[in-house]
Formats: sequence, structure tokens, C-alpha cells
Amino acid sequence: MTCPGSVALEAQCPGETNEYADEGTAAHALASMCLTTNNDPAAYAGRVFQIVNGVYWPGIEAPRPPLLKGHVTSIVNDFTVDDSMIENVRTYVNHIREYAASGDAVLRIEQRMSISHITEEKDAFGTSDAVIELLGHRELQVHDLKYGMGVQVFAERNPQLMIYAAAALAKFDPAGDNFDLVRLIIHQPRLSHLDEWVCPVTTLQAWVKNEVVPKAYHAMSTLLEKPDAVRHHLHASEPACRFCKAKATCPELARTVSEAVFGDFDALDDKTKTAPVIVPAVTDLIGHRMSKVEMVEDWCKAVRAKADLLLRNGEKVAGWKLVVGKKGNRKWGDENAAIKLMKAMRLKITEMYTMKVLTPTKAEAFFKMTPKRWAQLVSLITQEPGNAHVAPESDTRSAFVVPNAADDFAADDGSDLA
Repeated sequence: MTCPGSVALEAQCPGETNEYADEGTAAHALASMCLTTNNDPAAYAGRVFQIVNGVYWPGIEAPRPPLLKGHVTSIVNDFTVDDSMIENVRTYVNHIREYAASGDAVLRIEQRMSISHITEEKDAFGTSDAVIELLGHRELQVHDLKYGMGVQVFAERNPQLMIYAAAALAKFDPAGDNFDLVRLIIHQPRLSHLDEWVCPVTTLQAWVKNEVVPKAYHAMSTLLEKPDAVRHHLHASEPACRFCKAKATCPELARTVSEAVFGDFDALDDKTKTAPVIVPAVTDLIGHRMSKVEMVEDWCKAVRAKADLLLRNGEKVAGWKLVVGKKGNRKWGDENAAIKLMKAMRLKITEMYTMKVLTPTKAEAFFKMTPKRWAQLVSLITQEPGNAHVAPESDTRSAFVVPNAADDFAADDGSDLA
């Protein structure tokens, strides 16, 4: 939608996944299980979810996910369902159940929907985390779980969700008789963020026809271009570049980063050639640079990751090599054998084990059937407030007001002196 040339560049890139993306895949798998079985996430506490090549692999009964393009070995990450995952997935699951509480609601989990009729790309599809049909309200809802914490995502005119909504309409209401409205909902439990946007079906369909279809055609046509011509279809922008596989080698992003890093220095140099010298206000200068920081940081990470991938695949990167870092923490190779041996040494239980009180999340699950007892414990729970951090003015959260240090001190009248 933003950079038509990225399709051609990404076609040359190997498949990618990382620990953060795989953690999200594990959380999605847990959420799907809970919504399908009507279980609480705590029912799966301690379970290990194995993500193989970016896909949840339930075990030996299912075919092993294929290798990612360009990789010689499988990429495997294991995630244990812990208190944090239980709490955040429970937030999402409970919200979905609330949205689907209406008597006429039809809840569909992990819906794979074709978008080939939109993009003209063979076998193109998207998977929506949850689709809810409210037939009595003539409303179709598309829900998306974002498990990451790096970027706050908003529902209003969100291209991904709008395309999913168009695909859902084509799949569940091909005749166009059942729905007047679509509601798009973003769930980001780890940021305590829930956002929704409603638009008429006619508005959505017009957007697909006038915006998506032409841009999809443009993007697909770049695949037929010669490599040198593709650069004319590249457009570097934040946040579109953040998730692009080709950002480490994209010439337009490299040019934009260079301009962002050195451009304001060039502008300042130009001003020194005339008198008087006008130095930009610090607030303006920092504001301009802050708007480019994430793009520059993402580019740096992408280049580093690309070098790592090339070296791990046995290729040469001029001037660089892989080295072994610091060893990990020590652990028992066979915990049961260690326990057995320590018991033989007549160690006491208190010497062998470290005991900790239940966390609030585990306690809440334990007292689920006795809410009166749980209510007594709630008053003892504290939670650290979020830390203040820099965000663009477009962020919908209220600005943090820095407290005045003078407010912490009472007027000193000497009355406390003996």
C-alpha cells in the first residue's frame, strides 16, 4: 500500500522469523485454544509451545512446518505458558467473549480468508484472529491480537484490518445481504490498549476498489521490472519500512537514513555561508531528528541481522565474522538426578528448594471458584505505574505532566527543629 517496489525486493529475500514474532505466534495459539475449548489460559500453565519456522507445531502427529526460504536448518523457538502470557492472553480472550456475548453472535476463530480477488495474486490470503457476525445488528467484526509491545497499533483506517474485513465479507456474506457496518478492533493487552473503529460496508468497498486494487496492481507489476528500475517504485517511510524484509538492502531506505542523519548538518552548513548565522532552536532540531530516530534504529538492526544471517549460512561478509559470546547461566542437566543425590546427602527440604508465594495471577486462577476469598486478597495487590517515555503528538494517550520538584517540599518554617 505504501511502497510498491517492496514486493519485488522482498521476493528476493529469505524467509524470516525472530523470537518476538514467534512469541506472538505462541500467544495466538494459546488464545485460539482457549476460545475453541472455552478454557481459561491458566489451564495451560507450564505447557511448552514449540514454534518451528514461524509456525506453531502441535507435535509429531502434525507434519513439520517446512523450512523458510533460503534457510538450511529449521528455526525453532520454545515458549512456556507463564504468568505473563496467561494474564495477557486472558485479557484478550475475555474481551472476545464479551464482544460475542450477544445471543445472535457467531464467533469464528483463526479464519483463513482469500484476498486473491483483491490483489490478483494467486493463493493470497490473510488469517484473522477472530471474526464475529452480529446478524441482528447487521455488523461484522474483525478482531486482531497484537502481542508485541514495540508499536502501538490503531484501528482507524488500518489497512490490514480493512483488507481482512473485505475478505470476511466476501467469505461470509458474498451476496452482500447481511451487513451494513464493519467494526475493526485491535487488541494489545501488553500495552493495555484496546482500539476500535466502525465504518459502513459501502465505505470499505469503495476504499478497496479505489485504493487497494490499483496499488496492488502497481506492486505486482514491479515484479516484471528489471532490478535497476525497481528503485523508482520504492518509498521509504515510517512505519511501513519497519516490517519490510528488504530494508537491510533497500537503496531508498539507505538514502533516506543518510539524509536523516546528515541532512540537517548540510542545512546548517548552508546557513553558515551567509550572515548572520541562524542556528535552529534546540527544540526544533531535536523534534525533527526524533521523527527519524526509529527509522534509523530499525535500519541499523536490519543490517546487523542481515550480516548475522549471511554468516550463519556460510557466506562471507567483508570485514566481519561470527564469534562466541558469554556463556549462558548454569542449570542442572538432569534435575531429578540432582534432587535424588541431594536427598541422599540428607539435605532438608528448605535447603533444597526455594519457596515463593503465589503470584497475583496464579492466586486469581486458584481462587476462581471462591470469589469472596479472592476479593479479600485484591486489596493487597499493587502494580507499578508505567514509565514515562517519548511519543509522537499523534499518540492518543494523554501527555504526562512532569511533577514540580518543589511540590515535594513543604515550606520550612523551622518548626521541626529542636
